Amino acid sequence: MKGQKKTKISGKNWFLIWVLGFCGQMCWAVENNTFATYALTNTGSADVVTWMVALSALASTVATFIFGTMGDRLGRRKRIINIGFILWGIFTIAFGLADFIPKNPIWMLCVYVVFMDSVMSFCGSIGYSGGVNPWTTDISDETNRGSVSGALSAMVIVANIVVLGLQGVIVEKFGFLTLFVVMGGLVLVMGVLSIFLLEDSADLKPSVTKEKFFAQVMEAFDFKETFRNRELLLMMLTLCVYTIGFNIYMSYMTSYLWIYFPVYAGVELSKGSASIIQGVGMLLGVLLSILGVKPINKGKTVSVTFISVIVSVISLIAISFCKSVALMYVLVAMASFGYVLCLLATTAWFKNLCPEDKCGQTEGVKQIFYNLIPMIVGPIIAGSIIKKIDFHTMVDGVSVNSPTNMLFLVAGIATAFTLIPLWFAHRNQKAG
Repeated sequence: MKGQKKTKISGKNWFLIWVLGFCGQMCWAVENNTFATYALTNTGSADVVTWMVALSALASTVATFIFGTMGDRLGRRKRIINIGFILWGIFTIAFGLADFIPKNPIWMLCVYVVFMDSVMSFCGSIGYSGGVNPWTTDISDETNRGSVSGALSAMVIVANIVVLGLQGVIVEKFGFLTLFVVMGGLVLVMGVLSIFLLEDSADLKPSVTKEKFFAQVMEAFDFKETFRNRELLLMMLTLCVYTIGFNIYMSYMTSYLWIYFPVYAGVELSKGSASIIQGVGMLLGVLLSILGVKPINKGKTVSVTFISVIVSVISLIAISFCKSVALMYVLVAMASFGYVLCLLATTAWFKNLCPEDKCGQTEGVKQIFYNLIPMIVGPIIAGSIIKKIDFHTMVDGVSVNSPTNMLFLVAGIATAFTLIPLWFAHRNQKAG
């Protein structure tokens, strides 16, 4: 690839990469963070958050397998993206109707938020994981995937910043329902606009490997065939271990800053101020991650991933001991930088290894390692830590079992284990 001229992507496709990436990641930010914060502060139970994250991960994985394979089989992604985004927006809004569910008995609210979170995640994965992700692979190649991955990865943090900013203002003044209507409405509108703006890659051809559709879906579970490329397996294991560490703390980051950090650090923080810490830190993280685009375009994905893991481990362990608001800005920026850099590198790494005729289906396999396993294992670890420490406090009249600083210490240690599969990936590349 050295010396090869960078392939150009059209202006319209760049616009769609940025806007679809932003709207999609904004909705994921609501699902990963705001839904969890809503559930924790309204039910007081970390177990509800654990069930939400685990079942939504299962729903996301199933949706990606089905609709990713459908896109491969039909040789079209456009309709999948259109329908997925429209439904995604509708069910994000519908989640907010939990405000009208009685809190006595509390199980009714718990069942509703868990169920609606799963439905929303299923629809989101139709549009994003089963549609947008393989579409961006279709329209790119090894010379520009660092740039494409950089755009998609940056949108993860930019979307989180926007959600946190709006969350701090809207939730305090108007409540969670208004936030969900705004977020869901934007994604719904983008789904409608994509009907007129988005086109499939001219190079995408139907790939029918089995006579029956579900036989082709299940073909992905022939892991011996799927992971004939050893590097692909090591890449997914690296992503899996890293994301377990991420899922230990991410759903509770806002709750930690809102509830426990002011007590631990002996400071006063409003919900808006806590959101600003996350927002500013994440913005700095995105700006720093731009440094990773050039080496990734040169194929140095393993090296960039290594740097991201080291930065993540140091910042998460430091957050667990931090009692300074000013230092927390720096550490959140470092943690965001580490995460975006890892996402940027592994996204390009995956796209370079993804079989062209099974791109959508292989996205489903990736979801097992990126979503399903981490979003079950991570929250179970987090939930057990929260229950064991058992720090209860009152939030808006509800007794809440709050996350503590120990969550970040454990997340940092868990993230360090990413270096094991990454070392084998490095050896595999050197041998190749």
